[in-house]
Amino acid sequence: MTQEEFLIQHLTEDKSYQSILNENKGLELPKIQEWWATGTELRNKIKRSNALFSSRKGKPAFTAFEQAGFLRVVP
Repeated sequence: MTQEEFLIQHLTEDKSYQSILNENKGLELPKIQEWWATGTELRNKIKRSNALFSSRKGKPAFTAFEQAGFLRVVP
């Protein structure tokens, strides 16, 4: 698992540190704590992306892209 994969799972899939550690047996808590501490820029990009996606979801242009098959929305 990479820092990016960890941050995406933790921030977008709402996975806890413990569930990520359980799924990735070679990974240890100090490593993901380090990734969190050093991943400020990436965390902010992910948060902005989530906010942008949420603000556009349900609008006509978004729906058109979804219906055309360009987007796959995962609940």
